[in-house]
Amino acid sequence: MRSQAARLLEEAQRENVTLQVIPFGTGLHAGVVGAFTLLEYDGEPSLVGMEQLGASLLLDEDEHIRMYVDAWQSLQAVTLSPADSLELVRDLVVQLRTAS
Repeated sequence: MRSQAARLLEEAQRENVTLQVIPFGTGLHAGVVGAFTLLEYDGEPSLVGMEQLGASLLLDEDEHIRMYVDAWQSLQAVTLSPADSLELVRDLVVQLRTAS
């Protein structure tokens, strides 16, 4: 786990990557049902993608897109800031280093 957390810190240094963590104590949130990708065209969400074991699903109906935009916004509301997320992962790396 330490190497995974260290890799997250590495990747977070890339210009096109933003690392944000949802604290464990947050409880249930929109992300617990599974990962999804919002794809934009001309700056507007236009497609939702989901991958599951053995299948992929693409949704393009406005109703579904709105539902996932709302889910994304609710996730953004409970995440730590990028700076706080980096600090949390750095602390985790240190804790795991001293535990081994």
